[in-house]
Amino acid sequence: MTNKRLLFFLILIFNCAFVWAADEEDDVSSDEPLEPSFESSRSETTPPSVEEASKKLKDGVNKTQEPIVLENGGGEQSKKIAKLKSSHPALRPLARTMKNNGYEIEYFFSRFNSTSNLNEDGSETALPAGVFFNKTDQQLIFRYGYSSEVEFRFGGKYRMISANNSTNDVANNGLESIMVGIRYGLVQGNWLYAIDLEAGKTAYDTSDYTTGRAPLNEIVLGDDGTFSKIGLQMSLQRTDIHILNFSGHFQNLGRNLSQELPYHFDSTWVWSAAAISLGVDGIYSFKLDKDADDLSHRPVRATSPTKLFNSVNREIITPYVGLKFVWGKWALGGAFGQVIKGISTDRGSEFRVSVTWNNYGETEEQVKENKFKEYNIDAQIVKVSARGTFIKVDHGLAQDVEKGMRFDIFKTDYFGENVLIASGFVYELGSDWAIIKISRMYRDIPIKKGFAARAE
Repeated sequence: MTNKRLLFFLILIFNCAFVWAADEEDDVSSDEPLEPSFESSRSETTPPSVEEASKKLKDGVNKTQEPIVLENGGGEQSKKIAKLKSSHPALRPLARTMKNNGYEIEYFFSRFNSTSNLNEDGSETALPAGVFFNKTDQQLIFRYGYSSEVEFRFGGKYRMISANNSTNDVANNGLESIMVGIRYGLVQGNWLYAIDLEAGKTAYDTSDYTTGRAPLNEIVLGDDGTFSKIGLQMSLQRTDIHILNFSGHFQNLGRNLSQELPYHFDSTWVWSAAAISLGVDGIYSFKLDKDADDLSHRPVRATSPTKLFNSVNREIITPYVGLKFVWGKWALGGAFGQVIKGISTDRGSEFRVSVTWNNYGETEEQVKENKFKEYNIDAQIVKVSARGTFIKVDHGLAQDVEKGMRFDIFKTDYFGENVLIASGFVYELGSDWAIIKISRMYRDIPIKKGFAARAE
């Protein structure tokens, strides 16, 4: 019953956070058309002025609809917290997926040194003098942004074990595992969410010894078998330099191991070229190990002197501090963590280093700029309202313009410049004209008569 209550509690927290964000935060980047709350009484043959349309919005619609928001956080009407001090992809929030056509290569190095065993009842047994256990992992991960919402990844891990079990010095090394994963991300105000899935398989098989003791002249690389996890990542951008990151996954591990919930929380401060994090990594066990009540039935493996492998309903709590520095397309990170509490695991310290290369990818406005020649409708702005909320273009029903159609606004000149500065939706139209309400600004550039308005 305890496990069911915990799972229900976690699901409730995630759902409450999402609902609260939906109710309290403005969805400043919405691409949905802004529907008016009244019907126009003007005939199609007499187009309204942009000033009249603006007044209609002020009197009848703007009371409930969102303001124009600048993508870069500028503008007096914006309610969105300004963008982070750093735009480097290596310093992005945990739940932020890669940008469109972005790719990233990341190398991880970690070393864990055991100081004592934490037993199945939580008690601690110090390693005898001369006995030691070290685990070194090296992992290479490749990530690709299929779109601004979907991200793929795959990678492999190489592991080295060195230990002394009071009888022999033992060692093992080799390819530990390979994995693939996918994330789907979305933004809700200052909250970011990502659904994360991952699956993989170890590259080795572990020998079981059904009777007696395992040989003292060998040691396993880990727990063999397939593994998978599914979970939710969340990030809250509190200010332009402060982020809170959360994650939780349901994880299914190799044979004989209980399902568990790896979780993560960190508070990160981001500057233009550096970030510092204070966080906690942990594992909560669902306590479904079938051998927990009678360990005599559990397969014997060459794990001495560590309890990291072939554990029973393991649980771990590891606070850590981390630093990351960026320059150009590169990033260098480091972290130090200490296991402070656990069950069926080892107490010890871990040092981690990461090196990352990222090509940045394409922003949404860059994607649009690169494909502007694919637009089917190319209109010209003939008038702009005083506040820039509405624009009037020289295309309408006769040119297949429809109400609610999305237009992208480009700054153009005689030298062929095409700079995406805003997007909007058709608010009202006639036979050869249309009124477009601006819903999103990408650059802090005022819209002027003569600019291009394009639609697919």
